[in-house]
Amino acid sequence: MITGPSQADCAVLIVAGGVDEFEAGISKNGQTREHALLAYTLGVKQLIIGVNKMDSTEPPYTQKRFQEITKEDVYKIGGIGTVPVGRVETGVLKPGIVVTFAPAGITTEMKSVEMHQEALTEVMPDDKIYL
Repeated sequence: MITGPSQADCAVLIVAGGVDEFEAGISKNGQTREHALLAYTLGVKQLIIGVNKMDSTEPPYTQKRFQEITKEDVYKIGGIGTVPVGRVETGVLKPGIVVTFAPAGITTEMKSVEMHQEALTEVMPDDKIYL
């Protein structure tokens, strides 16, 4: 895994689409998560995602579940604007620091950091936060 991505412009990541397989792959010690992080660490900025087992009927498709997934990433809050939601992978975030969001390369100043509608002075790895 290490030698190929160190010189690549793009990587292909195959994600398991079976019941509970995706969740296992992106869990804290999952291989999907590990491979994506390694590729990014080695300088791969573009990733092609392939999903296997897309023909599986378990669990059955529901519009409700699809909407739950799309709502997990970004919220639009009146009077505030777009609020990204995510988890801190590494490092520490504090209000006032300048951050760059990958892979889009968007740089901005952190106005506030919140968890469960509570303003925080600092967040650490594994914290799930609103930025």
